[in-house]
Amino acid sequence: MRDKLGFLGTLLSSLCCLGVSIVIAPLTAIGLSFIINDLILLPLVLIFLLITLWGLHTGWKRHGLQLPFFLGIFSAVLLIPSFFVSAYFSSFLLALLLVATIWNTVAVKPARQV
Repeated sequence: MRDKLGFLGTLLSSLCCLGVSIVIAPLTAIGLSFIINDLILLPLVLIFLLITLWGLHTGWKRHGLQLPFFLGIFSAVLLIPSFFVSAYFSSFLLALLLVATIWNTVAVKPARQV
């Protein structure tokens, strides 16, 4: 559960950092345009990434698969610097983080049934 909530927060704050208008427009419309600042968003991304990694780590402890956790670490370490390099690379890393989260979720469900 933590990894899914962490990923959702990472996704929303990352999309704000990348300047995706479908996320920025509603924030501006409700008067929260002050949030659209890298000094606020980058720490939020970091916090949500840590929550995601925590969830992936607890999933690793439950089902024993290391690869989703290490895929999450790989994406998390490169995500924040990628904002300053390429939006395409950032999107690729977010997709990898999504794959790690889904993989972790799918792996935990059979482990509970055993």
